[in-house]
Amino acid sequence: MEKRVVITGTGILSPSGITNDEFFDNLINGRSGLSELDKDHPDLKDIDITMCGKIRNWKPCDYLSLREIKRLNINGQYITYCSQKAIEQSGLDVKKVIPERAGVIMGAVFGGWSFLEEQYLKFKEKGGKYISPLSIPKLSTNTMISMLSILYGFMGPSYSINAACASATIGIGESFLKIKSGELDVCITGGVDAEIFPFMLHAFNNMKALSKKNSIEASSPFTLGRDGFVLSEGAACIIIEELEHAKKRGATILAEIVGFGSSADAYHVTSPHPEGKGAVISMEKALKMANINSDKIGYINAHGTSTYLNDKVETIAMKKVFGDNIYNIPVSSTKSMTGHLLGAAGGIEAIALLLPLLKGIIPPTINYNEKDPELDLDYVPNKARECNINYAMSNSLGFGGQNGSLILKKYV
Repeated sequence: MEKRVVITGTGILSPSGITNDEFFDNLINGRSGLSELDKDHPDLKDIDITMCGKIRNWKPCDYLSLREIKRLNINGQYITYCSQKAIEQSGLDVKKVIPERAGVIMGAVFGGWSFLEEQYLKFKEKGGKYISPLSIPKLSTNTMISMLSILYGFMGPSYSINAACASATIGIGESFLKIKSGELDVCITGGVDAEIFPFMLHAFNNMKALSKKNSIEASSPFTLGRDGFVLSEGAACIIIEELEHAKKRGATILAEIVGFGSSADAYHVTSPHPEGKGAVISMEKALKMANINSDKIGYINAHGTSTYLNDKVETIAMKKVFGDNIYNIPVSSTKSMTGHLLGAAGGIEAIALLLPLLKGIIPPTINYNEKDPELDLDYVPNKARECNINYAMSNSLGFGGQNGSLILKKYV
């Protein structure tokens, strides 16, 4: 018999908040977490973008031990902090968990590249003997996952997933499947990416992926004037458990995970399939697993990056999946406030998906100033909206055509 899977704790670190309460408050009030890029770095003098989603009010020394800070790159520091907050909210006593029935599965894309740049420059300037002896573990995304396993004594499956911008969503989905099948009782899941540094900014900019606007309106999903996304950094951790395991210890249940789908476009290394075929497959698989009709979905947190193609193709795909009923479903992109967090995006957006289920409030798409005639859905423009829904969906559509969809259900 398949198990039911629930969320019992979350931890977040994003430009829009470093606690759950701060994050929800900013989403409800439509506050952008974006800020101006610091161009004091000599390698950023000539870049023609001005905005980023930098975390500026968090110091690792306030939350982590010196040993953790020394052994982890910034991605590992972020995810360790988030895991601590998620464990704290869940009330989980990790010493009482059966070690081999607890796992860690996280999404990450570029973890460690800023450290690699730093060490490579040191190598070129001073020679090989000056490279840090911690370089290999600090360059591996696996290290931050294994450090969480060590920290909490979890001996079940422990690994990272790189599925581009769908990494966290697929990480959550894989964790969900392992509990649903009975393999695990508990899993720490989510995603992280903290790569706002010169090389990465120039690389994305040369792809023509980043917005050139010089205000918080640089992230304007689904609007006519959208011209690219804003690169952001952050992390999200989610504690998921088998329902009876959570109930037995008296946990507060935030929501139930009922559906997950993943797919590949099999089309292009960066561009989405023009007909949204992969996204359609992902959403349909999630609905099938949840065993619900599409008209049960009361809200969709879209991938909504603010690029011309993504927003257009995702809208096409949603119309194919939901038919005419899509016009009755509120759709919004919280990336309008957070920017694009790459491997962390799906984790942060899964936490955002709790907002309508727990508080009855749908977060808005801010900076929605001019309607695109091709995009005619209800994108919840500029202001949050009250709701009473039982099911919500989140989409993540990554470079290379990797797609993931999650469906959460209100727990009653």
